[in-house]
Amino acid sequence: MSLERGEDPRTRTGTAARQAEATKEAILQSVARIVSEEGAGALTIDEVAKSAALSKGGVLHHFPSKEALLLAAFAHDLDSFEEEVARLQQEDPATPGAYTRAYLRACVESFGPTGDDCLTFLHQFRAIPSTVRLVRSYKERWMHRVEQDGLNPAIANLVRYVGDGIWLASTAAEAKPASFDEMVELLLRLAGTDDGGGRPETAGGFSTREQPEQGVQDDDLRTDGR
Repeated sequence: MSLERGEDPRTRTGTAARQAEATKEAILQSVARIVSEEGAGALTIDEVAKSAALSKGGVLHHFPSKEALLLAAFAHDLDSFEEEVARLQQEDPATPGAYTRAYLRACVESFGPTGDDCLTFLHQFRAIPSTVRLVRSYKERWMHRVEQDGLNPAIANLVRYVGDGIWLASTAAEAKPASFDEMVELLLRLAGTDDGGGRPETAGGFSTREQPEQGVQDDDLRTDGR
């Protein structure tokens, strides 16, 4: 297609790139809808093309195989999760622990009637090694982030693991327990405390700042006549 007189070729290139991205987005949304509403067995290139109002060749132009399409759909939803964590982190100016708290909140948001497309994919395609490797690479990155969040790494990972459990519970449409909100609040408070050195403030039930000296402790344990 020839350029119009005086037209900047960069304009047409930019337009084509935006159109390509819009087409990819439509394809990935169709994948999510099919898997969520009809199940993994219904996911075929033909069905995706039909849902996205494209030809089969149009889908294969962007994603040359069903596995490539599936991986792109996984990555798309994992990226969306990361974007939500970043948004929640910006709303929580307190540090340290802002990323860890945002991670937990994002996981809590996935626990609802709408579920999470990525969880649906993982539940139904977990036997495909490439999808598992993709999810693992994201999870390793998130683990590194919480461990660098200024909290005791043990506390940060505890909160992250609970968040992951909440996230995964959505695949089974598990009902929230009556204590769910209280549990989340306790975790948020746990991820909001730090002694300034990235280490836990408690040891053996005592605050590290309040540990009695051994001699005093021994005296306290004695009673009259002993």
